Amino acid sequence: DATQVVSGFSGTVLPSMIMDGEAIVIQDNLSTIGDVSVLSGTTTLSAGSTMNTNGEILISGGELHLDTEATLRITENLRMTGGSLSASAASDMYISGNLEHVGGLFQTNLAAIYFNGQKSQTALVSSSTTFSSFSVLLPSTSLSLISANEIVVTKQVRIDELASLTITEGGLNLVGAEPESGLINNGTLVGSPSSVQFSGPIAESAVHSLSGSG
Repeated sequence: DATQVVSGFSGTVLPSMIMDGEAIVIQDNLSTIGDVSVLSGTTTLSAGSTMNTNGEILISGGELHLDTEATLRITENLRMTGGSLSASAASDMYISGNLEHVGGLFQTNLAAIYFNGQKSQTALVSSSTTFSSFSVLLPSTSLSLISANEIVVTKQVRIDELASLTITEGGLNLVGAEPESGLINNGTLVGSPSSVQFSGPIAESAVHSLSGSG
């Protein structure tokens, strides 16, 4: 089947979108005031493009893929009940609502994820997954992480000043070896002694900043 290309919408705000095709490629920048639903097929946010949604991202089937240096900004929640979410190198996801993953596959090991809501947020992850970095940024006041398994972070975990991360189940495993890898805690980190682990090359070579409280 032919690829469907969505382009020419920079500066235009769409009401909502339903992705239900075999192959859909979003070029340039795209904004919606409603929800974006991924039902089937593969929807690709092309390299360097940005999608801003003032609603939710709902993935129940198919795949949503972020190409190299693509950015996904979600004002409300990211909900996954099926399908998959994948990402290429240097792609970013900003979530201002909650992350609710109860089904489907996270294939986001090359993406950075940022929680930046103006309220308390929750990240519920039902399976093992990997991110390049995991950050709680202002104006987010707090993030509660609930994970059935550990979340692997290949570079950096960052908590901004006045922000907090509470790990109630599961934990974070930092495995990176790059100079910027490690835990940068300028806020508050709450959890058990095993909530954050350093393993692999990072355990010996990285510099860990443990400022703040927790």
